[in-house]
Amino acid sequence: MEVTMTVPMDEEILKSIAKQVVNYLPEQPASEPEWMKLEPARQFLFCNKSPDWIRLYIFDRYPETTMNKTNPDGFVVNPRGGRGKTTQINVPLAKKWLATHRSKIDWNERL
Repeated sequence: MEVTMTVPMDEEILKSIAKQVVNYLPEQPASEPEWMKLEPARQFLFCNKSPDWIRLYIFDRYPETTMNKTNPDGFVVNPRGGRGKTTQINVPLAKKWLATHRSKIDWNERL
């Protein structure tokens, strides 16, 4: 036999309960942008390597990273930048690619 009970609550009681429960909820991660310029992305994704290092050892060495009409799965647009063209990084795609290729990259390689 199942018994159902109803407890009347006013708005003040509900607010009090909400304040107590909120401490037990997991924190929401800060939202990250979908696209970043190379400068902030190098700190966030590329172990703070210089832009030249990233271009040489990641973008040039792994051409599949470049996003274009024939390769929509790449994560970088305008990898060489220049003449008013900004290098843009798709953060979710870059994180996914880096997670699978991180061990292949020699992060101690010098310019």
